[in-house]
Amino acid sequence: MNWFKVAQHNMIGYKVMRVENGRLISGADNRQTLPMEIGAIHTMYGNGIYIGKTPQYVKDYYSFSEEPDDPQEALITYEFNPQEIMTGNINDKEWEISVPQAKVKNIEMIN
Repeated sequence: MNWFKVAQHNMIGYKVMRVENGRLISGADNRQTLPMEIGAIHTMYGNGIYIGKTPQYVKDYYSFSEEPDDPQEALITYEFNPQEIMTGNINDKEWEISVPQAKVKNIEMIN
């Protein structure tokens, strides 16, 4: 069953990931790579996909690109079902949560 059709009120969250050879690379585990494709459903093992409340929050805490020679990074906008939150609390002021899966709504290169 597709959870995007089941969920009544999906939410939006953000993540910064490194980009190599047209793939998104996890900052915590570079063995986890994801397609760089809008509309894709991303999944990650362990605690799932960590996402934050605002683009600025994830850029401030997870982007390492400050110099021209740094690796390319992308800001990913995700849609997720809040009923599937594995860790974190969306009632926090600047929440950071994890979900088992999320749909890519937008990808923006940030360096």
